[in-house]
Amino acid sequence: MIKNDTYIKYKFTDNNRFNIYLKIYLTSLFFFALIFLFDKRNVGVDSTINEWIINYQGGFTRRGLTGELFFYLSKYFNIGLRPVIFTFQIIIYFIFINLIFKYLKNIKINLLLIFAIFTPIFLLYPVAEVEVLARKETLLFIGFLYFLILHEKDNNYSIIFASIFCPIMLFIWEPSIFFYGYFVSAVLVKEKNFNKELLLKILLICIPIAVIFVFIITNLLPHNNWLIMKSSLLQNFNEQCLGACSLLGTKISIYEQFRMTIGEINIEAIFRYFLIFLIGFMPLLLLIGYSKLAHRVKIYSYIGKIYIIFSLNFIPVIVLFLSASDWGRWVNISYTFALLFYLYLYKNNFINLNIPNGFVKYFNNKKKLLYLLFFIFAFMWNPKTAITGDIATNPIYKIPYKGIKIVFEIDSIRLFEDNPIIIFHKKYIE
Repeated sequence: MIKNDTYIKYKFTDNNRFNIYLKIYLTSLFFFALIFLFDKRNVGVDSTINEWIINYQGGFTRRGLTGELFFYLSKYFNIGLRPVIFTFQIIIYFIFINLIFKYLKNIKINLLLIFAIFTPIFLLYPVAEVEVLARKETLLFIGFLYFLILHEKDNNYSIIFASIFCPIMLFIWEPSIFFYGYFVSAVLVKEKNFNKELLLKILLICIPIAVIFVFIITNLLPHNNWLIMKSSLLQNFNEQCLGACSLLGTKISIYEQFRMTIGEINIEAIFRYFLIFLIGFMPLLLLIGYSKLAHRVKIYSYIGKIYIIFSLNFIPVIVLFLSASDWGRWVNISYTFALLFYLYLYKNNFINLNIPNGFVKYFNNKKKLLYLLFFIFAFMWNPKTAITGDIATNPIYKIPYKGIKIVFEIDSIRLFEDNPIIIFHKKYIE
């Protein structure tokens, strides 16, 4: 067996090179995200915009806090609602990308970690499937990353941050509650013993969350109030309440949430997402399988197996799969939290990673095969957003191709006798 400070001896896992490649990768993702968000900023039926316009003009409603803020900012500065949302999306995605780089750079890298970081269900996914780009979970990712960074330095500050951030986040996107177990798990891992002080810390996080969540789900927006909000958007900004905003008027009850989604579930979808989980999560699952909790992690010592902690945190997310059809999105969020939590354990030596020698030796002698497998795994597929969507292919080609089309307003690029022929939009011909 090899310890976590022993790596496959070739440049693929060199830390300096990894930092450079990671920076190029993240910069590229941000560049294309900027193009796609700019292109989508005026699209009518688009959830990357529509979910941000939900507000309190018709009374209190779930997910309305940010929309109410954008509403008043737009009125105060006398600008459109969409430019405000677009600016906010760019800012939060930029912060997220920077926090990711800060958290991953200089980490003790190994082959499985590289595959786990570059899996297409993680950072690549929102850019490949732009309908989920810079949506409200981006704020949740930022909060969790900032919490982990704080928690590595000071327990008390991180507890205070979580006790404020998590309740506020519920007003922005109430499904965030299904991922708060990772916050609590990070607190438990660092503590040596379960005592009154630790119990107080947990209660400080959990009680406000529970109270606010109950308040939100018991104060759903009546249809007449939704009509008021819809009318307000139209009168003030000539903005239609479509997409995620319109669902507030159709999926009013919790029962409706489950009824409509369960009706879309079939054997084909279950099998497809089983493969997505199996393949997309495989590097992380192997890392978890090769890891053991360090002896200094006293609170979880009675569990023994690290995968139990991850399983317990994943169980609540099943509710999302049953209540909403954005299964690709739930996979992405679930994976993001699981990987970031694993990296927290790994960076702070709460686990001991032991990769079998046979695994290392095999790929040491088959570098070309390794590069091919990595390329296919990381850049040749990604899940679609909806449960009904099939597997998408070739994001490494489709993302830059789409970006080029947007920037140069090109319908298609064809090659004929080695000369590129650019066919422009009809407006240029006219």
